[in-house]
Amino acid sequence: MAPLQVWHLQDSRSFRVVWLMEELGVPYDLVYAKRENMKAPANFKSKHGMGKAPMLVLEDGETVLMESSAICDYIVSTAASTEKKEQFFGGGSEVQAAQVRSWMAWAEATLALHALPITYARWHLPEEAKSALPEYEKKLGINVHNDLKYLEETLKSNESGYIYGKDLSLADIMTAFSAQFVLATGLAAKWDDDSYPTIKEWIRRLKKREAWQRAVTRGEDSYTIDMKTV
Repeated sequence: MAPLQVWHLQDSRSFRVVWLMEELGVPYDLVYAKRENMKAPANFKSKHGMGKAPMLVLEDGETVLMESSAICDYIVSTAASTEKKEQFFGGGSEVQAAQVRSWMAWAEATLALHALPITYARWHLPEEAKSALPEYEKKLGINVHNDLKYLEETLKSNESGYIYGKDLSLADIMTAFSAQFVLATGLAAKWDDDSYPTIKEWIRRLKKREAWQRAVTRGEDSYTIDMKTV
């Protein structure tokens, strides 16, 4: 059977999947593409009708999974060693795994959901409406700040320095991209101000991991978001 195949797009959520694969040491093939006009290239639709990254092609060469949370969950559940499975699901119990999965959902359904409207407004507001953008960002940013405060306090309260449990888990894999994107692009908070120091230190530590550093090099200019936060 063929190895797992990861479809990875520049500066996208698919970084989570590549990073996870490097952490686990699971063999995989990589299909990488740069963005074209801020979007995935047209050939991504040849693999899945949504044409979005990430995509994971399973060993049968036909089954395709989408959405980074579902993909990461599947990889750890089916391809990780027993030790790694316990680590990345926060421990050995179903309750611990459920806590990690709650954070995996939070990264997209709460933090990213609150931040993306600001991004889309910056990209798509017509010129005649741009004068309203600062007030729009201020109001939408309230929820983003609330999310970051919650993450900040969670990291402070865990002696391990990770979101949940004693070690890196899928909670960190999923949430790090969302938090870094918010800070690197100045969505309610900025990387170079004095806000949320615990989150920033957590990201700095994650970036020093060998698996993160390998993931960043998988594809030319594959993760320029990372470059903005050095």
